[in-house]
Amino acid sequence: MCGGDRRGGGPGERRRGDAQVHYVGTHKRHASTATASDHIACTFTTQSLGTCNGQIAIGGFMLLANAVTVNFAASNITVPITGGTGKYARARGIATSVGIGNTNNSDFTVRYRT
Repeated sequence: MCGGDRRGGGPGERRRGDAQVHYVGTHKRHASTATASDHIACTFTTQSLGTCNGQIAIGGFMLLANAVTVNFAASNITVPITGGTGKYARARGIATSVGIGNTNNSDFTVRYRT
């Protein structure tokens, strides 16, 4: 997340990630066309913690993470899902980004309920 950059920042530093596209599957085997995209923007409150706002677009609707705390020092970065639009309006869940070795890539998993 945050454009693949898993490093923390300094207090008050703001980071806005590039929009990322996502494919069904894993980094080893996945669909050939994207099915979702995401964007996240964070303001760091400590070296490794940030207050973030994010959106995951899936099929014309969005899952939202509004004013959530994200720990960028964790081996797996998790972002709480706090709502959404349309059929995801009451969504709650979690998005997880697991880094892949020494690359700038990750497996991004979204679990939610409405």
